Amino acid sequence: MTFFDFSFQEAVITLLDGNYKATSNSKPVDFINEPDIYHKKDRVVLPQKNTNNKRLYAYLCNSRCIDYSVVRYFVKKGLIYEDKSNHNIVFLGKDKKGIVRYAGLKGTLTVKSFKGEITGSNKIYCFKHIGLSDVLFVFEAFIDLFSFITLYQLDENWHTYNYIALGGLNLEALKKCVKDYPHIKKIYICTDNDINSSDGKNHGQNFAKKAQKVFQDKYKTEIITPNLKDWNEILKQRSQSYGK
Repeated sequence: MTFFDFSFQEAVITLLDGNYKATSNSKPVDFINEPDIYHKKDRVVLPQKNTNNKRLYAYLCNSRCIDYSVVRYFVKKGLIYEDKSNHNIVFLGKDKKGIVRYAGLKGTLTVKSFKGEITGSNKIYCFKHIGLSDVLFVFEAFIDLFSFITLYQLDENWHTYNYIALGGLNLEALKKCVKDYPHIKKIYICTDNDINSSDGKNHGQNFAKKAQKVFQDKYKTEIITPNLKDWNEILKQRSQSYGK
């Protein structure tokens, strides 16, 4: 509702992937005395790491066709890992001091989509990678960020560029990023191309145009539009063409 301008009903249906049915009213459960295991003193308490990242690699590399070296790089950087309990991918957003302020979750099952956030997460500190370059690439989701790198590894030093995944269409997170990292001078907005959205609105490109107007006076700002819905769709199509 906040980042895609959906109504409440549209948001619920989207999160449930259309799998819903009406139920009769039931007695509410009282959670008031339940312990909050994820949030203590404004600190995000992360799920326990799994002993390996097999499901993470299988999902990102096989199901999403992302290059193994790209995934491995972010695992070694400590920005993603597989949680022990549910085998979800945990992707982290850190502040300038390296403290985790945001933690998102992405399911690794191909037959059932899941995404969420750890309680206490501050979305203004969304997933990002900060390099030494003055160029910032902006995406909606970390999977599209990984996909773009796989598709267009600009050179062997691709990791020197800056990348951010807003977790939706989060203009405030983008403002926070460029404020915190003043070495950024160029912004390339690579948000989705929602040409087949249910409401007929191209949310990703509308956001891109809005962001360009906000930043163009101070930064060199350009829009890079995927010719399919998003960069992962392009990557999967290319991988199928190459017989991967």
